[in-house]
Amino acid sequence: PMALAASGWLGEGTDTNRIYLTGTLDAPNGTVLGYTATNGAQITTYSTQNQSVSGSIQNGDFMAIGLWDEADWTTPFAYSDWAGFVVGNPTPNVVLTGLNGVRARYDLVAATPVRSSSSADGTLLSSSHLVIDFLGAGQYVGVDLNVQMPGVRIIPLNLNPLAANLEDTTPLSTNYRLRGSANGLQGGFTGFLTVDSDICSYGGQCGTGQFAGFIGGAQGQQAGVAFNANTGSNSPHREIVGAGRFTQTGNLVSTPSFQPASTDGNYQILGTYLGVNNQASLSQTYSQGANASSFAGSFLTGYSDYSYAFAHQASSAKSFAAVGNPADSDFIGWGYWAEASRTSSNSYNSSTQMVNHLHYLVGKPASNTEMPISGTANYSFLGGTNPTATLGSVTQVGQILPSSNLSVDFSNSAVTANINTRFGNTSASFSTTDSYISGSRIESCGNSSTVSGFFTGPGAIRAGIVYQNQHNTLGTIRGAASFQRSSGTGIGFGRND
Repeated sequence: PMALAASGWLGEGTDTNRIYLTGTLDAPNGTVLGYTATNGAQITTYSTQNQSVSGSIQNGDFMAIGLWDEADWTTPFAYSDWAGFVVGNPTPNVVLTGLNGVRARYDLVAATPVRSSSSADGTLLSSSHLVIDFLGAGQYVGVDLNVQMPGVRIIPLNLNPLAANLEDTTPLSTNYRLRGSANGLQGGFTGFLTVDSDICSYGGQCGTGQFAGFIGGAQGQQAGVAFNANTGSNSPHREIVGAGRFTQTGNLVSTPSFQPASTDGNYQILGTYLGVNNQASLSQTYSQGANASSFAGSFLTGYSDYSYAFAHQASSAKSFAAVGNPADSDFIGWGYWAEASRTSSNSYNSSTQMVNHLHYLVGKPASNTEMPISGTANYSFLGGTNPTATLGSVTQVGQILPSSNLSVDFSNSAVTANINTRFGNTSASFSTTDSYISGSRIESCGNSSTVSGFFTGPGAIRAGIVYQNQHNTLGTIRGAASFQRSSGTGIGFGRND
C-alpha cells in the first residue's frame, strides 16, 4: 500500500518496459516476487535470484535490485526468461523540485550479476555511474555502465589439441560500455543505450539496449537502473541483462568551469549578431581548438569561423549559462555579448570592425552513431539568452518564454522550432517549417526565420539553436536557446545524412 516504484525489462522490443511509480509490492520474507501497479498492471515472477536489498520501506529509503529468471506482465502480456528489476521508495516530487539547478553523481554500490544468453555471468564494474541534472524540464539522467563478460572459448573444426591451442585467440574477458541518456519525469526514467566494445569493427558501436529506473530515497540519495542490451553481431554474448543500485557521491552545480584558452577541438560554436551597417548575420562556426575558441573562467572570450575572428569587448555586457561540464559529451551552453570585434581572417588584408548583440551556442555535437534514425520527440525549454530586437538604430532587450519548444521527426530529418518571445507588452512568436537534420546539425534555409543548431548526448537528449526572425514592428529578433527531450524518443542509432 505504500508508494513504491518498479522498473525492469521483460520480453523483446522497445515497448515492453514499464515504470510504475505507485503500487503494492509482493515481497514475503523480503523476497520480491511481484508487483501490482495502481493501474492494475501486474508482474508475476516464478523465482527471484541474486537479490540485493537496502533500507526499509518505513524509512522511505528502501531499494531492491535483482534478477527474475521467469516473469510476465499483465496489461499487456509479456514474458521473459530473464529480467533485471529495481523496486523501492521513489523520491517525493517536492524534493526533486527543490534540487533544481543541481548536478549529482551517483556511483555503483550494488549490482546483480550480468546475465548472458550464451555464457557464464558477467560483472557490472564499479566504474559504472549515473550523472543526473535536476532541471525545470525534469531530470536529465546520463547512464554509463561498464560490463565485463567472460570470454567464450571457440573450438575449431580441427579438434587436434595442438591446432586448438594455436587457433584459440579468444580473450579471457570482453568489456562493454553501455551509454545512454533519458529525460526523467517525477524521478522515473527510461531510455536507450549504445553498446561499444573493442571487438566491434574499428572500435565503433556494436549494439543497442534499453534501461529503466528511478531516483529513490527520501532525499534523492540513491537511484536504481535495470538494463537489457544486445551486444552486437560480432559479440559472442548476445543479450545481456542486469540491474544496479547507485548512491549519490556529491552534488555539483551545473555550471562549467573552463580553463583559459581551451584546447578541446570538439566544440562547435554558432552565433547570430547585428553586423556592420546594422545588417543581421548568422555565423555558423565549427571551432577547431585553441586557435578557434578561448575561455576565461566560465566565459567564452573569443572564437573564429571560416571568415572572421570574434572577440568580446571587455567593457560591454555579457552573459553565459550551461548544462553540464565541458568534458561531458552532452555539454551545451549559451551566451550573449553586447559588443564584439570582428576581424577578417584573410592573411592578405586584415581589418577589424565592431558588431553588436551577438548571441551564441557552444557545445559538443552528438556523433552520428549517437543520433536516432527514426521516431519522433518533443523538446522542452531549458534556457536561453535574453533576445534582442533591432529596428533601425534602436535595439530592445526582451525575454524568451518557457513555452518555446522543438518538435523533431527523426524519420524524416525534420525539426520544427517554436520560439515565443516578449518585448515589453509586445509578444512575438514564430515557427520554422523548413528546418532539417544533417548528421547532428540543425539547419534551415528560411528567409524571414532562420535557425542553426545541433543535438548533444547519446540519443540526442539535448538540442540548442541560435535564431533570427523578422518582425513587422520589432525588427530583427535574435537569440540562442537550449532544449531537452521531454517526450517521445528516437529509435536506433547511426545516422548517415
